[in-house]
Amino acid sequence: KKIFWIVVVLLFLLAMSYAFFVNKTILNIVERENLEEKIVVLNSQISELESDCMTLKNNITIDYAYLSGFYDVNNIKFASRKLPSQGISLRKD
Repeated sequence: KKIFWIVVVLLFLLAMSYAFFVNKTILNIVERENLEEKIVVLNSQISELESDCMTLKNNITIDYAYLSGFYDVNNIKFASRKLPSQGISLRKD
């Protein structure tokens, strides 16, 4: 009689474990599908932003830069580093 109840309890625990894992699997599948839908929307938004960026990039000309307040630099200086122990210096090219 004791063995019978042990088997019944084990079968009950196995059935509960099975139901739990099936439930978790279904919830994970639903969540994955929701995330895939979000990915599609985000990829669409990224494509639109990339297109807008390319359009804006193609509209930049030297005349537009001058109108925006940029100007040609006559005295060009570059930062360079000779050795790590000497730090950064300015040189004129």
